[in-house]
Amino acid sequence: MNQELKKFCREVVDELNLISKKFHQISDLPARHSGLITKVETEPSITLKECQQICEAIHQSFSHTNYQSWLASNKTTKDILEKLCLDQVPADQDKEKRTLITELVLILSDIKSTHNIGSFFRIADCFGAKEIFLTGYTAGIESDKIAKSAMGCDQWIPYSRNPSSSEVVEELKKQGYQVIGAELSSQAQSITEHSFQKKTAIVFGNERTGIDTFLQDRLDHLVQIPMLGKKLSLNVSCSAGVFCQKYIEYYLKD
Repeated sequence: MNQELKKFCREVVDELNLISKKFHQISDLPARHSGLITKVETEPSITLKECQQICEAIHQSFSHTNYQSWLASNKTTKDILEKLCLDQVPADQDKEKRTLITELVLILSDIKSTHNIGSFFRIADCFGAKEIFLTGYTAGIESDKIAKSAMGCDQWIPYSRNPSSSEVVEELKKQGYQVIGAELSSQAQSITEHSFQKKTAIVFGNERTGIDTFLQDRLDHLVQIPMLGKKLSLNVSCSAGVFCQKYIEYYLKD
């Protein structure tokens, strides 16, 4: 492992130790993460994947309100944790094997099901999505269940972590993206009528509650799939397949 990454990993360990002393309940990370931390301290062969898992462990502590308050007043810790949670995770070299990479970006906001999250990676691969953003309390791919349902696609689909969905949306808008939300709403237009753009980002919300209303107000459009059944419901990863198919039809036609 290069010296820069080694130094960064040691900074992570120092910060974790500091957090543990400040808030004991936050240090109750899964045993495998504790093992990874030990590995960073003692071995020079830590892999990128293992470093990512440590990042995910830190991200899980963000929901602790006392920790949030302490984090806000500790600039050094905040800078390091923001780097861990917000930096893009490099894709595997297998990315070169993808037939087509479009300008499509998927934003998973507060997705709870690990099976759904893994499925998004397969869908992203199938339809040539450029990147996935995991935002809010969406779980990270350190979960074995996610890795299993992703069928290996998590190894070459680029993804980023950010606890703030609105921050991701605003940044993508600055980059010229049209950001739409997949949402059943009286304010939403039908997907059959929506005009996709090449630089499109699609937000998918929580399986039960959908996209947070605060976030909805910051999107360019709300778009829905016409429902003809009684239930008026479709699994979020299934709806992602429909949206991506509509996007790719436009992309290949243009």
